[in-house]
Amino acid sequence: MKPAVTLDHVLAAVDSAFSLSRYRALSPALIRAVLAAESSETNHRFLRLAVDAELDDVALALAWRRAVQVVVDTNLTYRWGSRKRRSRLQQLARDPEMLAAIQATVANSEDVRLDLLAVLVADGSDASFDALVPHLDPALVERDARLDRLTRLKIHAARTPALDAVFAEIADSLAERRTASPALALGETIGLGTCTSLWFDASLYSTLQRGARVNAHVHVDSRSATWFRVSVVRAVDFHHAYSSFDADEIEDDALAIGRCAPAELPAWLARVATQLDVRWDHTSIRTGLRGAKRQRVLDWLAGDVV
Repeated sequence: MKPAVTLDHVLAAVDSAFSLSRYRALSPALIRAVLAAESSETNHRFLRLAVDAELDDVALALAWRRAVQVVVDTNLTYRWGSRKRRSRLQQLARDPEMLAAIQATVANSEDVRLDLLAVLVADGSDASFDALVPHLDPALVERDARLDRLTRLKIHAARTPALDAVFAEIADSLAERRTASPALALGETIGLGTCTSLWFDASLYSTLQRGARVNAHVHVDSRSATWFRVSVVRAVDFHHAYSSFDADEIEDDALAIGRCAPAELPAWLARVATQLDVRWDHTSIRTGLRGAKRQRVLDWLAGDVV
């Protein structure tokens, strides 16, 4: 016999579309209890807006099942621009009741998944645009990673003057951010000369010494808000310790290796190798650079550039 489903079970599942999908069929009393509960989860806010607790039992059960399906349909694993994903999102944009609930959810939530925003741009109405504004303005002002996220919406957007203007402004802001990226100044430090764009992902691998192996990863990208990031992992058997930092702060430092300014990276990598008693044995790199410029980055990371 399966254990009885409780309010705690459902509330614990609300934040996960996969978990919530197991609770499509609930008793009317339990549905009303879920809707009446206090929760800060975006999915819970949507369910409360999409399902009227005052409905009779039959209508309530149908509305609940329908709302749960919307949560599932806005957590799809299909490729972002795929026909299947686009079809699901457009169907929701054409559903007046569910669209209204999504608009209210987005307008009253600080952090919402991209699929909910995609439904609104697929609709393109004034009401949907108004719901988007609280998410557009901060991204355009700060020019942070939210801009990169919002530009992905364009593939699902209806062609309206308001949305066309917004996506043009996002594109301009991204271009200006890239032009001013500190990564371009780092290119000068490395010895690449004047760069209009610079990105590379480098991985440094150590030799195995006394059962320990250390790998480091360096990310530099003038196109991204997070233009510089370094992570180091030390593995001993099945145990891992991890440190990471970006241009502004340390994220984790289980290895107690601290951080460095981007221009000081080669010396820092050498110090880390000494501190962790390893030797960098091999470096691989992915980059838009070719030939001598690609080699210049490798030489810089190895400390061979003065």
